[in-house]
Amino acid sequence: QELASLAQDLPGNAAASATPAAVSEEHRAFCSHLIRSGPWSLPRRSSWRSIFGTIDLDLRQARLVGPETVLEVYNLFGTVTVIVPEGVEVVVRGGGLFASQKIELPERLPIAGGPRLTIDTRGPGGTLHVRTRPTLKQSLKRVKRALKG
Repeated sequence: QELASLAQDLPGNAAASATPAAVSEEHRAFCSHLIRSGPWSLPRRSSWRSIFGTIDLDLRQARLVGPETVLEVYNLFGTVTVIVPEGVEVVVRGGGLFASQKIELPERLPIAGGPRLTIDTRGPGGTLHVRTRPTLKQSLKRVKRALKG
């Protein structure tokens, strides 16, 4: 039994893939700004809610736990930006009434057999940006914070 519990989340385990993974982390930005960047672990499934807020997720240094990572995004008149590393396959599903999506993926194809990021988005009036590099404005803010540091 101990070995079975240790092996349940290994790739190729039929028992693990038969049951959908539960959301292991929930994050909210309610009329606020949530930023995650730098080295951090992103679980296989996480929930992100922007309610009149802003969420910036920089995954370039994040450690993706499994071969497939799912972000569940609920966006109510907010803005969610996801910066993905080169070589990661990105799939965006869903949307919402009066919502917009701007998906800017690299010209280079994802790495064969590499990680896959699925973004399930829903909610009215929100904006989802997916890109591989931060905007110039975000880069300048980061430099300014580092100089003040």
